[in-house]
Order: sequence, then structure tokens, then C-alpha cells
Amino acid sequence: MAKDFSESFRELNGRFIHLLDSFSALSALSSLELRNVDEPTMLRNALKGLMQNLDIETCSIFLLKDGQLVNSTGLSWDDLVNGEEASALKTWDSSTLTASIGEGIMGLAVKNRALQHCRDCSADSRFKEVPDQEIGSLISIPIFQMGGEVLGVLNISHTKPHFFTEWHERFLSVYCHCFGQLLSNYRLLNHMELEIERRIEERKKLEAQLLHAQKMEAVGLLAGGVAHDFNNIITAITGYAHLLSMRMDADDPLRHFSEQIIASSERAANLTQGLLAFSRKQVINPQPVNVNEIIMRVEKLLRRLIGEDIALGAEICDRELFVMADKGQLEQIMINLATNARDAMPDGGELTISTGHEEITDDFIKAHGFGAPGEYVCVSVTDTGIGMDEKTREKIFEPFYTTKEVGKGTGLGLAIVYGIVSQQNGYITVSSGPGEGTSFRIYLPAIEGRAEEAVSEEHVLPASGSETLLIAEDDDDVRKFDAAILEQFGYRVLTAVDGADALRIFADHKDVIDLAILDVVMPMKNGKEVHDVIQKIRPGARVLFTSGYTADIINRKGVMRGEFEFIEKPHSPLELLKKVRDVLDGM
Repeated sequence: MAKDFSESFRELNGRFIHLLDSFSALSALSSLELRNVDEPTMLRNALKGLMQNLDIETCSIFLLKDGQLVNSTGLSWDDLVNGEEASALKTWDSSTLTASIGEGIMGLAVKNRALQHCRDCSADSRFKEVPDQEIGSLISIPIFQMGGEVLGVLNISHTKPHFFTEWHERFLSVYCHCFGQLLSNYRLLNHMELEIERRIEERKKLEAQLLHAQKMEAVGLLAGGVAHDFNNIITAITGYAHLLSMRMDADDPLRHFSEQIIASSERAANLTQGLLAFSRKQVINPQPVNVNEIIMRVEKLLRRLIGEDIALGAEICDRELFVMADKGQLEQIMINLATNARDAMPDGGELTISTGHEEITDDFIKAHGFGAPGEYVCVSVTDTGIGMDEKTREKIFEPFYTTKEVGKGTGLGLAIVYGIVSQQNGYITVSSGPGEGTSFRIYLPAIEGRAEEAVSEEHVLPASGSETLLIAEDDDDVRKFDAAILEQFGYRVLTAVDGADALRIFADHKDVIDLAILDVVMPMKNGKEVHDVIQKIRPGARVLFTSGYTADIINRKGVMRGEFEFIEKPHSPLELLKKVRDVLDGM
């Protein structure tokens, strides 16, 4: 009786210990850290918690990869005692140790989706020997994720045969079920964190692109804002310099200085046009053009521009490539890019221009953060120069940004290219690396059609006149210059300082004024408002608009280019005289 009681006590005590071990092992499993840890480390931590609560000598986890069971991690009692957490069993810690489904104890556990217990490995044909390992008994338990899919197997072993009991089988089945859910949660959490990081990174990229676009737009607004005043100043400087030259003899020693003033003014005017191109507010004349013809036409010019030490190659697409664009601006793009390439190859090199037809897809848009799906004509300009780093690439399209020495460049060349391409509803990309050269790729919307034939015009010198003209201009210098040049060529000129003054003078001289030259933006009444009243006073009266403002502002004032006669500031005396004569003669 006492013996039976003693055996019952030991059995009950053993079950109680097993229960405590079970709770401890499952508690250790539930407390595993799933964040900020890689998968192998998480698996080793799980094995460590299991070994600390079960009498196990070795354990390992094999996970399914491409239909094979591959050893992911393992741990021995010696590793645990010695505090070695860095690796699994030295003979098992290798991705070359694999098992096929249905092969050996592990493979059968996966195939049969059930625990496999090898009580005496030396006498069990299912056991697949492990080199340099003495294994007496082994249990392989499939690891299931939610839904029943097998993720892999957990192996526990001991050197003694018949060491593991039914309790081990029951507990390990429960343990692996819980571990499978944890592993699934870890992978899901890891995937979510990676996706969150990707989206955060994507959002930062989009925010950076938006900030860059806003910065470019702000500079563009600034450029457009100063263009008007700048153009008025240049008009006066250029005009008076031309007047000086016209009144000097050809051999006058002072003529050189007036010509230098004109040349400098023209460079300033080109600078303004560059700013307007960047701000996408320059007036353009889009028409169907063949990109291949543009490249071939500027090729000779580019050869002279880049010098003899740079080899220029053109790879022209064998099909015609048409876009709706301003021909002059496309030529400007090629000149600016070729100039940039030349400066990047001080010791010579190769410059290649190629054309082709490409489709912008969602992949392109995702990769670059911009673009619209469709068919495009692609022009690439590639050099073998010094290249540029990422920091430089991010700023190259900003106006006034340059890597050249002071006085060697304005920093507007690529900014103008960017502005022109954007104004043509296109896109531009750049790829480069230090010492790897640079490649610009321009994408312009492709169209069906043929280019318009260019009509050549003979240069006709402006004739003088005797008509009466009204000039309404609020800028004193421009008004005085225009009046002086027109009076010098025989015209009678009346001047007005604003819109209201212009209407008063026109009303007083409505029968003798042959042409009203109206600044679009003036105090009191703008040019369009003056025009409308003039037409009521004398229907059919001739009007010529002029302005140094950007196209968008002019359009908002109701003066649409193409609908009215217009001359842009700055203009030279010859341009003004020719335009006035053309309007008076009805040309």
C-alpha cells in the first residue's frame, strides 16, 4: 500500500513538473521579442526558451524553402551552458544540410503532416544519420501556420534511445502549433514594418519631389516677376545704344563702345529669356516638328561648339519622330546639353545623341515619381565626362546652380533645358556617377503628322513714315526711346503715361491717329481696356500691343498672342520700326 502511494506520488509529482515545464516553455515562447530582430535570432531565442525548460540535448528548426527543408538554426545544451547564442550546432549550422519532403524523419513529418518519433535511431530505417552526431532518439514535429500550411519542422534529440515520452509528443505538438502562429505573426509583422518603412520612404521621396517642384516654381515666379522691369530697362539701354550707333560714322572711335553696350544688352536679354524659359512662361510657337531633322540640322553647329577633341556621334532612329514643339526651343535644348557635356570633358571624350520611340508605363512613373502613360519621343544625350555625384544630380536643374569656376557659367543652361521640356509637356531624367559620364534622356509626347515646311522670308529694311502714332507707356525711359526712334524716321508721335491719359489723347486726336502702341500693363487702365474703348470711339482703329511681362500675365489681361498685333520687349529700333510699318501697311 505504501509502495503504491509512493509510486502515485512520484507520478503525480512528475506530471506536476511536466505541467510547470509546459507553462514555462510556452510562457518563454509568448514573451519572444518580434520587433527589431532578424528571423534567425528569433528562432534561436525560441529554441533557447524550449531547452531551458525541457530535458533536451539538441534541437533545431528546418524551414521549407523552394520545396526543401533547410536548416535555419539549431542549439545544443553545451551552447546553452557556455552562453553561445551566436550559432546553432556546428555540424548542423549549414544551409547545405537539407531534406526533401518525404525523406527521413523530417521529410515524413512534413509529408504526413504529423509528428514523427524515432525512439531508437540505430534501429529505425527512417532515420537519416547526421555526420559527427550521436543521436539515440529523435522527434520531428511539423510547424503549422494559421490555415494549416506547413512552415517547417522542429527537431529535438537525445543521445539515449527511448528517452522521450508521450508527454513530450503531446506537449511538442501544442508547442509547435503555437510556435507556428508566432512565426507567422513575426513574418506578417516584419512584412508590415518593411511595407511601412517603404511607404514612409516613398512619402519622404514624394515630399522631397514636391518641395523641389515648389522651389522650382517659386524661382520661376521670381523670374517672371523681375522679367517685366528687366525687359523695360534692357529696351531702353539697347535702344539708346542703337541710336548712338546710328548717329555715328562707321570709323568713329567711340562706335566700339556703343556696340559693346548693345552686345552686353543682348546677353542680358538672353538671360531674361532663359529665366522665362525656366519659369515656363516664355511665349512659344508649337508646331509639328520632326525631331530627327532637328538633330541633323544642329549637328554641324554642335561640332563647332564642342571642339575637335570631342567625338560627336548621332544615332538617329530609322522612323520619323514627330512632336508638337517649338523648333527653336528644341535647338536650344541640344545646344545647352552639348555645352554642358563639353565642359564635363576638359580632356576630350565622346558625345552621343540618339533618338527613339518609347512608352512611359506605370513602372517608369513609380521609379521616377512623375510622368503620364503614353507614347513618347526620346532624345538621349550621353557623354563620357567626369560625371556627378547624387548631391549634384539633385541640384543640376536649379537656376544659377553651377559647379564651374566663378565667371565660367551662369548656372542657367540646364535650368533652361528643364523649363523648356516642362513647357512642352515632357520629362527629363539624368543618370550619372563620378567618373562614369552623364546621360540625359528627354521624353516629349509623340504625335502623328508631318512637320510644316519652313517659309523663308527676305530681310526687308524698315521704311520711314509720316503717320501719327500714339504711344501709351508708363515707363519713362521706354516711352522716350520709342518716341525718339519713331520721330527720327519721320513719324509724328503723341505720348501717354497711362491708360486714362491714352484715352484722353486718342479722343482729342481720333481723326489723325493712325496707330496706337499700347503697353499691356499700365496704371489706370490696361492696354486691352484702352483698346476696347478706342474701338468704340473709332471702330477698326489700328493697335499694336507691347509688353515685357510674361505670357501668362499678358494672357490674363485679355491680349492673346495671335489675336492681336504684338511686339515683345526688349526690342531693337529696327524691330520696332519694321513692326510699326507692317501694321500700318496691313501686312
